[in-house]
Amino acid sequence: MTYLDTSHRHPDMTSMMACAHCGERFKKGEALYNRMRKEKPELFVREKPKFEPSEKLKEMHGQLVDRVKHDTAYRDHLYKSQYGTIEEQNKEADLANSGFFKKNGDYRGIRIL
Repeated sequence: MTYLDTSHRHPDMTSMMACAHCGERFKKGEALYNRMRKEKPELFVREKPKFEPSEKLKEMHGQLVDRVKHDTAYRDHLYKSQYGTIEEQNKEADLANSGFFKKNGDYRGIRIL
């Protein structure tokens, strides 16, 4: 039996803390948790998961890099979207949402010579 395990359930921790039956036990559990965090912090350290991109994501990245290299209109669109004035950013967002760059871009995919 743990410190937070009581004979009845609560929908959330706040109601458990406010309960007359569970409140004291909750405080003891909280004190134990805080003490353990101070005494043995290595138990609470989590390693950050390593990101491994999928093949599809790698392919999409390569296509995007190639498009930015070869499509000047799209490159200017990205620059204005990031660094332009608010009016330019709004105009570029409207153009992108209307499909302008799909219809009028000069990018035709990765070129193999």
